[in-house]
Amino acid sequence: MRFWVIGSLVYAATAAAGLGIAGAIPLLSQPSGLLLVPIYAVALAVLVGAAFVLTLMIARLVFPRYWWLGQVLGQDVFEVQGVFFVGLRLSRLPSKVRRLLFGAGERLRRWDAAFGLIWLLLIVLHGLGAATSRRQVEVQMPRPMLLPETMHAALLSDLPVMRALHRQWSADPELMRLLQDQEERIQSIRGKTETDWLKLAQLQLLRAFKVRAVPADAYTFSPMDRAYFERGVAAEAADYLNQVLAVPKAKRAPIARGALTLLGFFYLCEYNYDKAERSLAEALGMIDDPDDSAIPAHWTRLLAAQVALQQGEAERAIGLLTQVQTEPGLPAPLEALTVEHLAEAERLDRAWQKVAPLLDKAGALYAAQGDEAGQARVDLRRSVWLMDRGNLRSSAEELSAASMEAETARDIFAVNMVVRVQQLLPTLP
Repeated sequence: MRFWVIGSLVYAATAAAGLGIAGAIPLLSQPSGLLLVPIYAVALAVLVGAAFVLTLMIARLVFPRYWWLGQVLGQDVFEVQGVFFVGLRLSRLPSKVRRLLFGAGERLRRWDAAFGLIWLLLIVLHGLGAATSRRQVEVQMPRPMLLPETMHAALLSDLPVMRALHRQWSADPELMRLLQDQEERIQSIRGKTETDWLKLAQLQLLRAFKVRAVPADAYTFSPMDRAYFERGVAAEAADYLNQVLAVPKAKRAPIARGALTLLGFFYLCEYNYDKAERSLAEALGMIDDPDDSAIPAHWTRLLAAQVALQQGEAERAIGLLTQVQTEPGLPAPLEALTVEHLAEAERLDRAWQKVAPLLDKAGALYAAQGDEAGQARVDLRRSVWLMDRGNLRSSAEELSAASMEAETARDIFAVNMVVRVQQLLPTLP
C-alpha cells in the first residue's frame, strides 16, 4: 500500500511539473534558443522520470512477482523445474553456471524488454501530452504578434551614405551597383580611418537585403516572403563595426555611438535581440557624448525601442519613444515613425483605447508626406490590433488594404510583414 501511495504522489508531481514547464514556454517573452534548450531539456528529463514511475506502477500490477523481487528489490531469484526460489545466496556463482542450472534469467530478460518497451511508449505519450499542453496554452493565451521589420526601410534610407545620395533605399539593381562602386572605391584607400570603416559597414548593410527571385532563396517567415537578409554580406558590416570599436578610446574617432547603433541594427536584422539590446544599451549610455558618425541619437533610441518591443517590454519601449518625441527638430518622417511604434507599444501593453488615436495620427502624418509605405504599415498594425480584439472580418479588410498599399509603394519589408500576418490571421467562417 505504501508503494502505491508514494508512487501515485511522485507520478502526479513529476507529470504536472513536466507538462507545466512545457506549457509555460509560450508565455516566455521572445525566448532565445540558448534559453529554450535547457528548458526543453528539463521538461524532457522530468517527463522521462514521470514515465519511469508510471512504468514501475504498471509492472508492479501486471508483471510476475519474481520479476519485481529480482529486478526492483534486488533479491536473488532462481528457478528449478518451474519452482522459483528467492534469496538462495547463489550470486557468488559465475553467471555461466547460474544460467546452466537455473532458467529464470531468460524469463527475467523477457520481462526486462517488456518493461523497456512500456517505458518508451509512455515517454512518447508524455511527450505528446507536453506538445498538446503547449498548443493549448498558445490557443488560450496567444503571444502578441510582433512585426520586426517595420523600421528597416526608414533606417536604411536615413543612413549618412544614403542621405548623401539624396534618394530612398530600395533593392533597385542600379542603386546596388552604385553602392558597390562606392565600396570598391573606399576599399582601395590605404590606411583607412575609422570613419572609412563606418562607411563600409553602412554600404554592406544597405546591400545585405535582397529581393527573393526564386523559391530556393532564403526566407524568414514564409516562402511567400518578398525579401531576405543575406547574412554573409551583413557579417562583413559587423566585422567593420567591431574593428572601429576595437580601437582604443583615446585614439578612436568620436563615432562609437553610431557604430554601436549600427551593430545593434545588425543584430536586430538577425533577430538576435539579446545582443542587439546589449549593443544599443551601450550606445544609449553614450548618448550625451560627442559623436561625429552622422547617425542621429534618435535612431539609437528608436532601434532600442524596437528591440524592447520584440522582447515584449512595452513599458521600456514607451519610455524610449517618448524621449524621441521630445527631441527638438525631429524630422516629420521620424515623428510619424515614432507615433506608429508608440501605437504598437500601447497594443502590446493592452492599452486598447490608446491604439486607435495613435494609429490615426500616424496615418495622417504619413498621408501628409505622401508616404504610402508608412500608410501600409499603419493599416497593417490596425489589422493586428483588430485581430487581438477578435474582430477578424475588419482585420482582414485592413490587411487587404495594407497589402495593396505595400505593393504600390514597393516596400519589400511591409510586404514581408503582410505575409506574416496573413499566415497568422485565423480563417473567417
